[in-house]
Amino acid sequence: MTTFKQIPIVSYVQGSTGKSVQGWNGMNDTPSSGYNQLNLNESGVKYTNNVVAGYTNDGLINQYNDFENTKGSILTQSQEASWSQASGYFLNSGTINIQTNQPGGQNPGTMYFGGVGNANPATNNGTINIQGPYGAAPAIKIQGGGVTVSTFTNNGAINNDALIYYSQATFVNAGNIWQTKDAKIFNFGEGKFYNSGSGAVHGGSVIGGTFTDDGTLAPGNSAGGMLIDGHYIKGGGTKEIELGGTNNHDFHRTDTEHDFFEVTGDMTINGGTLDLSLIDGFTLSAGDSFVIAKVDGDLSGQYDGLNEGDSVGRFKSDKGSPRDLFITYQGGDGNDIELYTKSLF
Repeated sequence: MTTFKQIPIVSYVQGSTGKSVQGWNGMNDTPSSGYNQLNLNESGVKYTNNVVAGYTNDGLINQYNDFENTKGSILTQSQEASWSQASGYFLNSGTINIQTNQPGGQNPGTMYFGGVGNANPATNNGTINIQGPYGAAPAIKIQGGGVTVSTFTNNGAINNDALIYYSQATFVNAGNIWQTKDAKIFNFGEGKFYNSGSGAVHGGSVIGGTFTDDGTLAPGNSAGGMLIDGHYIKGGGTKEIELGGTNNHDFHRTDTEHDFFEVTGDMTINGGTLDLSLIDGFTLSAGDSFVIAKVDGDLSGQYDGLNEGDSVGRFKSDKGSPRDLFITYQGGDGNDIELYTKSLF
């Protein structure tokens, strides 16, 4: 029979050995000799956090058993902390706040999931908020090893202002990921990032590695750009593009007047739709053009129902009447996706 046990309701602060363990609610777990850490490893126990007011981890927690941050509860991971899922599943149904620090030091605020020999899943059904300075250590590190494939699945919401790292692991998004301009989702080894049909990735940011997208991709923050540093495979779903002007300021991800994404590898389109909108009072004029996908490698395929030269729709123009906006897969330097209006009605 499984026993459920609340993790410590007081912060466990990293420091010298021999720190008092009063407030740990009679748990059998103790700091290991020579280094302050808490091991969640009591036989037959599933650990939970049920503290609505919030539990803060300021030290090192090694998870060996199943763990759930329950609905309505708050778990905060400080800049000097570390959480390691050595075994057992990890489930967040509440809120997790991660505050990362600069790389270096023993605990930079990272939460580690998976690893060699650990195929137990980690799942977010709640909300994860990530904050950290530019260049900070990874807030979430999903890692496999050997024949082990670790999987982290987001069914809820991730608000990312730092770095999510995956290596020899699978990162599945079936919820929403909101990224600031400096945020990154990066592959440092053989790994997969999959945006499922119910998933959506929003914001101007960097995605590193091969990215398979069957959901919604919305680059920029009204408007903005996204860099996919690797290969991009669009299998279905929707690409949302906002047009607020014709100037992309040399593909600057924050200064651009219209959404775009840049792919350093190959881009393959196996379907999906293109959802366009005009913002900030912008209207189309004769001879306008917008490179919405800059592809450094090879471009192949087309969006559903949009052949070369087709109209993607009629939109408000500076003349008052609607004007057609057309698509080409041979724009830019010859293999970019470009939208354009004709010089004359």
